[in-house]
Amino acid sequence: MQLVQPAVALIDHIGALFFCRLSAKLTNELHMLMGDGHG
Repeated sequence: MQLVQPAVALIDHIGALFFCRLSAKLTNELHMLMGDGHG
């Protein structure tokens, strides 16, 4: 079962990318909210 390792690595990589983009989006939203709050 040598196919399992690369598959897991790929899923892990995609998950990390997705998480990075998601957290970046959340951070952006947060900054916009804070910016609006401060005027």
